[in-house]
Amino acid sequence: MAESDKERFLRQVQSTIDYCARLGSSDSLTPQIIDNLKLRMLTISRDINRAGGILISDDEKNDLISIVNEMNDEIDRTSNNHLSASSAKYKFTASLMAETLQVSESTIRRRLREFNIKLREGKETIISNEELDDKVKNIIGTNKRIGPNSIRIRLAMDNTDISRQRVDPVGCALRSIERQNVHRRTYKVAGPNSLWHIDGNHKLIRWNIVIHGGIDGYSRLVTFLYASNNNQSTTVYDLFIEATTQHGVPSRIRVDHGGENVDICTFMEGYRGTNRGSAIKGKSAHNQRIERLWVDLWESVSNEYYDLFSYMEDIYMLDITRARQLWAFQYVFLPRINKSLQMFVYQHNHHGLSTEGSKTPYQLFIKGVLQTINTNNVSIADLLLQAGSNDSLEHITDDYGIEDNNSDHEDNSFDEIELPLIHSPLDDDDMQQLRATINLTEDYKNLTHGIQLYKDVLLFIESLNSDQREPIPSVTD
Repeated sequence: MAESDKERFLRQVQSTIDYCARLGSSDSLTPQIIDNLKLRMLTISRDINRAGGILISDDEKNDLISIVNEMNDEIDRTSNNHLSASSAKYKFTASLMAETLQVSESTIRRRLREFNIKLREGKETIISNEELDDKVKNIIGTNKRIGPNSIRIRLAMDNTDISRQRVDPVGCALRSIERQNVHRRTYKVAGPNSLWHIDGNHKLIRWNIVIHGGIDGYSRLVTFLYASNNNQSTTVYDLFIEATTQHGVPSRIRVDHGGENVDICTFMEGYRGTNRGSAIKGKSAHNQRIERLWVDLWESVSNEYYDLFSYMEDIYMLDITRARQLWAFQYVFLPRINKSLQMFVYQHNHHGLSTEGSKTPYQLFIKGVLQTINTNNVSIADLLLQAGSNDSLEHITDDYGIEDNNSDHEDNSFDEIELPLIHSPLDDDDMQQLRATINLTEDYKNLTHGIQLYKDVLLFIESLNSDQREPIPSVTD
């Protein structure tokens, strides 16, 4: 039996409402998706009103309009919750919003009240000293280098907002007495995504682990940070491309002469064009932003793992010349290191910068994007419009994004640093069983637990009597 016009219309209305309901309940809502939902609801409401008295009765029209209005109310509530969550996540105050959008603070506060958006400005979590001490001890663990600001941000990840004075009262008092301004050279780039600094960190290379990272020069926003058991250009390229899906493609990148940067340099010169400094290659000493990040990374993360791995070797628990042990070691600790790196990135991107009026990298990035929307900045155009444009920024030289201009001539060659490939001693079925048995990121802050997991993996391999599957008996350079 053929479908009537009324049945086809009602089916299309139901399909649209179901689609919007599914999309509205997603955890990955963005302002663009919310706008799309509102537009669909407006369109379907108009079509229902037009069909009233023609394809459907007035009672049916009123019932459908009631459903659409309920959906619109739910979308509005979701939109307000999304805006509140964004302002809380990025710590935007009313005054900072006003400065960014170039309107008065009273206008911002009026709009916040109008949309029922609440800010947590200066509100601390109520928590006893004993509870706070326990949380701080858990955060510090074995890392005695971590500072009070890092502790505060990690507490905030646990929805505990505490002032710096309460975390480190003695240090705050001393700093207020002994404060001295440090005069630094001026770092200058055009805006967000004008220049990314990209490099590899080799502090853990003894254990065949390299940490690759990228940072936006303007805002100091860490765009990617990941530990791998190789130093291949394809690995760096994949990390870079994934970062561009979140933060946009930069106008330029600055890298050293490492061979792992070949693919991203080729991509940038193909995507942005040649003879414009799309991929600036130079000395690591000129890559200041990322080199400074490595200092913070060592203080917060790398030093703990370095000491732990050295200890495992000292007590003969780990022999890096034995392929099976090194494979089990990397299998256990790479996911745990990357979990720690995720926490570090959150901590770094949400910490206030003293040279920027205590604005965070996220705030600087967002503020810079909003203030350069109407410029000809190609990277901002890509980020907002997802389309290319002609780049009209000033002429860029090899000194762009570095502080010391008295550099020697720099060539465009690349140096290769290769790591030996460790093959798995397990087949696919064994790997599936191992994954189901051991949770690698469980209690990742507990270093001792990582040692126990390493022992468990070795015991698992030995229980399978997998000697014949191991293709190499030792690891050599």
